[in-house]
Amino acid sequence: FRHHLPKLSRFRALILRNNWNSEKHISKITDPILFIYATRDSMVPQESARKIIDGAIQATAKIEVGMDTENHTSTYLSDPKKYFKAVDNFLKSKYPKASSNLQ
Repeated sequence: FRHHLPKLSRFRALILRNNWNSEKHISKITDPILFIYATRDSMVPQESARKIIDGAIQATAKIEVGMDTENHTSTYLSDPKKYFKAVDNFLKSKYPKASSNLQ
C-alpha cells in the first residue's frame, strides 16, 4: 500500500479491511513452499517478497522461481512453460507418485 499510494498510507486501516500479516503466518508453515514471483513486481516491492520468503523458517523446503515480468497477478503469462514446469516439478517432488499434464 505504501508503495502505490504513499500519501494515503496513514488511512490504510480505514481503506483496507484485511491486514495481511504474511510474515507472521509464513513462519509457522512446515510444509514445502513454492514461491513464484515477478522479478519486477509493480504491486509488491522486492523487499517485501524477500521478507516473506526469508520468513519461511520452518518450511521443509523453499523453492523460488522468479518470472521476468512486472505483472503481479499473472506471472505465468511471461513464460508459461517455465511457470508450469516449476509447478509440475514442485508437485512431483512433494507427491512423487502423482502424474501431471501441466506442461
